[in-house]
Amino acid sequence: MAANVYQPHLLLLIEDDANRQIFNGFSEHPGLASRRIQMSKLAGGWLKVLEDFKTHHIALLRKFPHRHMLMVIDFDSDDAEPSICDAASRINRRRALFTGAIPEDLRARVFVIGCADEPEGLARATGCKFEEIGRLLAEDCEFGTDKMWGHSMLGHNAKEIARLRDKVRAVLFV
Repeated sequence: MAANVYQPHLLLLIEDDANRQIFNGFSEHPGLASRRIQMSKLAGGWLKVLEDFKTHHIALLRKFPHRHMLMVIDFDSDDAEPSICDAASRINRRRALFTGAIPEDLRARVFVIGCADEPEGLARATGCKFEEIGRLLAEDCEFGTDKMWGHSMLGHNAKEIARLRDKVRAVLFV
């Protein structure tokens, strides 16, 4: 079901199927106002998320002032950034690429989060299936806890999660 673009809502740009499955678990949370959150089609890579955002969604965010956007990417190493070895540098550089693409007038409504590597590693580390990870993340969002968000593969998202909670929690959780 599509969100009403004239009411406060969150649109997700998601990199891949693993993140989609996590979102599916998140969206099953009973406290979530499911008509206020919507997922766009899968992008097929973090560079494609960035390109889709710049090409299509900047104009739409300006057109629909009640829209918030969440880009969900992996901060994994890949061929696009072969020279960056350590995770902290890779995460900082990729986040800077995304932040630099967000126009100043939209920064308060656009967020970027993701696993330090790939969601498959998070699933192995926690022993949870993707959907269960999503449900646990939703619980953290609703109750302001960090049981799952505090995991070492997600901890680098702390500032973005704080911003999301401040701006979007009241929209998504009833």
